[in-house]
Amino acid sequence: MCTITATELKNNLGKYLDMMTREEIAITKNGKYIGSLVPPKNEKLDSFFNDLSGILNEKDFENSDDPKIAHILDK
Repeated sequence: MCTITATELKNNLGKYLDMMTREEIAITKNGKYIGSLVPPKNEKLDSFFNDLSGILNEKDFENSDDPKIAHILDK
């Protein structure tokens, strides 16, 4: 997790929006925590399946009716 100030976020929004897809970003203002940017849940799921790519075979999921798995295999 990365911690940045609100001013840093304001000045570099694009950079932190890209970074947010990979990790949580804590935001502070005047030294106090005010919120976080977090990756969307489907990004975490994609990352999970990418981590398993060397362990499991896509054929293991071919007949799955789970829409989350179907979304990932459509890539």
